[in-house]
Amino acid sequence: MVKHEIELGQKVKDSVTGFRGVATARCEYLYEAPVILVESQMLVDGKPIEPLWFPEDRLDLVLDNKPS
Repeated sequence: MVKHEIELGQKVKDSVTGFRGVATARCEYLYEAPVILVESQMLVDGKPIEPLWFPEDRLDLVLDNKPS
C-alpha cells in the first residue's frame, strides 16, 4: 500500500488560493498527480461551500483548531 502525504480526514489548506477544509476523497489517475477533494466546514449565507478538487502537492496540513 502506498503512503500518502495527505490522509483523508486531515485539515488542509491550498497553498495557492488559501481554501481550507477537510480532505474527504482522493482520485488517482494513471499519468497525473493525485487530486484531493477538500470540503470546507464554513457556511456562506447558511449554506455549505461547494467542495473543490486540488492537486495533492498544493495542499499543506493545517495544525490549528480554527474552523476550515
